[in-house]
Amino acid sequence: MLDSGDQDFLGAPVTTRLRSAEFEVNLAGWQAAGLNVPSSARVQKLTVLANANVRRILGRLPEDALARLHQSLCRAFCPRSD
Repeated sequence: MLDSGDQDFLGAPVTTRLRSAEFEVNLAGWQAAGLNVPSSARVQKLTVLANANVRRILGRLPEDALARLHQSLCRAFCPRSD
């Protein structure tokens, strides 16, 4: 979890229903991340929660999965200069 110092947490839902959707990132390193089963992150469905509502950290993504997540976030939300 990245903490910007405020009282909020920005998260993407993680699901075990794997699909090949444009803004879903299959978490290839799911075991190393501390997840129990193969999972994917749905970056098109970001949500903001109060830090107080975060009960625990389940795991941490490896660098390669974080890079894929970042790329998917940019495809979904970064302005394009076409």
